[in-house]
Amino acid sequence: MLWSLLLCSMMSAPPHGGQFQAPILPDDEGEVTEFEAGLTRAVAALPGAGPMLEFDATRWEWWFEYHQEQLLDLKQRMPARASSRPYAPVSDRDRLKTLLPLFVDSLRRDTSAIRKVGVHPNSRDVRAAAVMALGRLSLSDAVPYIELLVDDDPDLFVRTQAVLALGVSGQPNAVEALVRLFRDTDQSDEIRGYAVAGLALVANADAVEVIGQSLTEKGLAAVSSNQLRAAVIHAAGVSAHPRLAEPLRLLAASNVAKREADVRALIAMALGSIDDQRNINVLRKLLSDADNQVRRSTAAALSGISARFLDDDTAFAISRFTQVSDHPTRLHLARALGPTHSDAARETLNWALTDSNSLLRAHAGIGLALDGDGRHVEPLMRAFERAREPSLTGALAVSMGLLGADEAVPLLLADLEKRGDPAVQAYVLLALGLIDPVGVDELDARVDEAMRSSHDVEVQRWGVVALGLLGARDRLDELSADVGTTPSLIDRATRIFALGLVGDRAQLDDLVAIVEDSTQPAFVRTYALVALGELGDPRPIAPASRLSRYADLNLDIGYLLELYRTL
Repeated sequence: MLWSLLLCSMMSAPPHGGQFQAPILPDDEGEVTEFEAGLTRAVAALPGAGPMLEFDATRWEWWFEYHQEQLLDLKQRMPARASSRPYAPVSDRDRLKTLLPLFVDSLRRDTSAIRKVGVHPNSRDVRAAAVMALGRLSLSDAVPYIELLVDDDPDLFVRTQAVLALGVSGQPNAVEALVRLFRDTDQSDEIRGYAVAGLALVANADAVEVIGQSLTEKGLAAVSSNQLRAAVIHAAGVSAHPRLAEPLRLLAASNVAKREADVRALIAMALGSIDDQRNINVLRKLLSDADNQVRRSTAAALSGISARFLDDDTAFAISRFTQVSDHPTRLHLARALGPTHSDAARETLNWALTDSNSLLRAHAGIGLALDGDGRHVEPLMRAFERAREPSLTGALAVSMGLLGADEAVPLLLADLEKRGDPAVQAYVLLALGLIDPVGVDELDARVDEAMRSSHDVEVQRWGVVALGLLGARDRLDELSADVGTTPSLIDRATRIFALGLVGDRAQLDDLVAIVEDSTQPAFVRTYALVALGELGDPRPIAPASRLSRYADLNLDIGYLLELYRTL
């Protein structure tokens, strides 16, 4: 799971005890420059948290943040990308004997034993990161400790993270607690909403049955609020369970769906998450809905199921793409056309790549990358050379990287040497890592130098990821050995986070030492726990990535905004 600390945090929602608050650098946590303090107040600059730009649901960067785990598939790529030494995965023994006790110890709240000068307690952020990391171990032994935090922690944010962690664990012994929380009308809507999301993440027979019981017009009428109703519908899609497709299709024809556009939008998103050919006809109907937001959400959902399109479905999507005037709908459809792997869709996307609107060209480039056809490299290279807007240039670089475009390497290297906009540099580094070209002199050294010489969080994050993709395990080992003493706290946290994304067993001890060092700022220890959660997750793609995989960031549903803030 991408434990991103930013996504949707710039969007408006009524503040309350459960609203996501990003880790900060308090005044008493060591030497903090005015610049660094400003960065931590500007949420968009947090390590691993995405592009440093104001939130705009139409920008490709925000979509990429939600989808990068599936697109990059780093845990599958890493073992094959090891040139200097073999990739060494974290073992089951490491999880049970090292990480489990470390995470449990990090759940402790302030005690007199740690109230000493220069020693930082287990803050709210540390505890929240630790409990999510416990879930990521995917161990039945971790579930009782997570349950204790659900019931006992005084902070609502920590408790909601603990509820999600039960689901992230994927363990059957977490289902009983999640059902109890979901059905307990004395619990807050936040806790009950996260509980049903947790059930969807486990998605075993018992969990799916509980979700299905609420997924009727009568069942939805019985829940206490619109927020919880939205959570139930969203959970059906998160589960991706084929058993829930038919109840969703019936719900789409119900009176409550006919009355309420938000319900139709949520149903569309859920149907797009379930691989069932019969869902396509319902989605086609919703794509022509009278409500603009329903059309947007349906277009977003189609990217989840468009690989199943028949020729007639593709023709319909293309006609909507060329005819609709709503820009967000067109951007969603551009990405949905790629996985159809049809000549008609390819022709349409290549045409869109020449459009005057740079946002559309960016999403068209991503759509071509999702198609996966090497013939797209040449038009993408031409578009890259013509591009002047940094966001568009970054999208085209990533698109060429996802296609493994060796012929684009000289173009990308030339751009890297310019050392221009950091947003472009970051994505060029990622693209070079994805391509992993043969015969480029000292490419890992050039990437390492670009990463270390920058204080931009995105350049550092994607630079470290590129080193992993290039198989430069020795350089990752060097980075890991001294990361705990990196002078800038922002740089330190950024590199720690990135090591979690691409590191291996060799980084385990260095990251554990940072968590155990109580003189490290809570801000840094939080990111070390996040990194260890990444390293310790034995699954190629964590189940929590399903929570927002087909998110429509235009959909203004309070429950979804709160959920996205926690991811």
